[in-house]
Amino acid sequence: MALLTSNLPTLKVIDRMHTRNLRDYNRLWTLVWKNPNKLTPQQFCDSLGTDAAEFFARAADLGALLAKVKPDVTVPGVPTGCTVTPNGDGSVTVTGG
Repeated sequence: MALLTSNLPTLKVIDRMHTRNLRDYNRLWTLVWKNPNKLTPQQFCDSLGTDAAEFFARAADLGALLAKVKPDVTVPGVPTGCTVTPNGDGSVTVTGG
């Protein structure tokens, strides 16, 4: 029991970090799928140019980490019915969005 008690401050820090990262992750996905400037998902991805594929790869990694740390929290991803296909030059093609 002492082990759990001694780790309580660390667990609180991890929980706060997770909450902040999830909030930022949700904001990021909002920019892609419900852009406040009315950009379509493809237009947003086009603005990333040849970094778009890496953006989605890193976002998937972060989403998997967030889900692993707190499996009970919903972590958004590519919406159902949408597909993001990486192109050879690092750009992406969005369909269904």
